[in-house]
Amino acid sequence: MRLSPERCVACGNCIPICPMGAIAINPATRRAEIDRDSCVECFQCFRGMSQERLLRHAAHLK
Repeated sequence: MRLSPERCVACGNCIPICPMGAIAINPATRRAEIDRDSCVECFQCFRGMSQERLLRHAAHLK
């Protein structure tokens, strides 16, 4: 999974939904970031996002 940093509003809704704990807000960029090594691509974070278009599936980058 990949997030679009330009579109992330740092609402944090995706963080508690992630069963793997793979999402955190980066304090430097003030945007959510996904640890691709921990992400299992279950798409639970997709449901938690305030704007579903923020998420882009990029399995080839994992």
